[in-house]
Amino acid sequence: MRQMAFIIASAMLCALLALTGCQAADAPSASSAPSAAPPASGPAEQEAAPVELTLFSKGGIGPPGVTTENGFYELAVTGTLARNILYTDFATGTRVFLCNRPECTHRDASCTSYVPGATYLFPMDGKIGILQEEHSASADDRRAHVYSVNYDGSGRTELFALDPLVSIQGGMATDGAYFYFIAAIQNEETASYSNELVRIDLADGSMTSMKTYDQAPLLVDVIGDRLILETAEETPEAVVYQFFTVRVTDGEETTFFESPYEPFSLNGTVYAVDPQTDVLYAAQVDGTVKELPLTIDLPEDVYITSAGDEPSPQGYVMLTAYKNGEGQRYLIDAETGEGMLSTLTYEWYDGTLNPIYLLTQTGERLLVIYQSGLANMEYIEEDGRQSVRETIKSDYAFLAMEDYLSNTPNYTPIEDMLSAVFEA
Repeated sequence: MRQMAFIIASAMLCALLALTGCQAADAPSASSAPSAAPPASGPAEQEAAPVELTLFSKGGIGPPGVTTENGFYELAVTGTLARNILYTDFATGTRVFLCNRPECTHRDASCTSYVPGATYLFPMDGKIGILQEEHSASADDRRAHVYSVNYDGSGRTELFALDPLVSIQGGMATDGAYFYFIAAIQNEETASYSNELVRIDLADGSMTSMKTYDQAPLLVDVIGDRLILETAEETPEAVVYQFFTVRVTDGEETTFFESPYEPFSLNGTVYAVDPQTDVLYAAQVDGTVKELPLTIDLPEDVYITSAGDEPSPQGYVMLTAYKNGEGQRYLIDAETGEGMLSTLTYEWYDGTLNPIYLLTQTGERLLVIYQSGLANMEYIEEDGRQSVRETIKSDYAFLAMEDYLSNTPNYTPIEDMLSAVFEA
């Protein structure tokens, strides 16, 4: 079941990244790009960053980008290895390449938004971090590189490159000063592997092993200065899922929840639904577990999972029930368990209906993908040639939280510079 959820979420995320666009007739100018300095709340965020962890990958899936006070940063797939950093400005409602050159085509390394092979963005100390994996076909170059850039894309600096014998397994987290993940480390002499929780200093690239495991756990969430990890043990009766935390300041490890029901983690809380009693269990890292009787009538014979990499709206837990390839979205009040069916959907490129896709939240507004279709884009092949490929073109809009909760499709479309790489 967990593998099925991963496949569904990963497929949707990859398709959405490849590629998002908008149908605005007039694209905004490059002057809409953000400034190099942090937003107004930057100093406060800088002080909190060393002690507050941020999860930026659950292992192949989201979260889809980095949200600041002023905007949203994300990666767009524009070729086999080509990636561009895009920035959605919350004030102007525009989505631009992270580049301030009006004449730029944004298709090669001369552009500050162009990062071939980039896979994730993450928040740093007043900057944006970039994880770049497998950036060329050369075996010597197939190492993960980590960079930092200013908020306007300038000042790109390589922080470190992983040793070729070190592979990232699953989720990744950062506190702005260090980079944490489960690593598969190969012994060069024996060719055997060890599974280790490692910490990399973003200042000098030095790596420290924090824990060693016989079976690699999944890094699925964070809260405060604790990593939340998950293991699964198959018994004759059922699969038992176990969750524990590792405090990054001293390595303290604490088990806090076990469940026979397939769980998911969101904002530092682990949730699991008992399909027999329709109870949502909410487990905190201090060991307390709240039982929330669900007030929704779930359909029979459905596969229930979380919303994958999508962030849930503040105060709510999103559940998705899949049947015959289509998913129904439910919003559950995180305090009471009271639920509602969200009927806001859009047609996927294959004709199926999917819930609108939440990218981030700013105040009482949500940034969502509300429609998509197939279109021809100017695609950069691995050898640098430009071709034309049919791919998914998705459209962004703002939606008020009030409208989302009332299932009112009152979308405010954004203007999108990415439309320039699609044929008219």
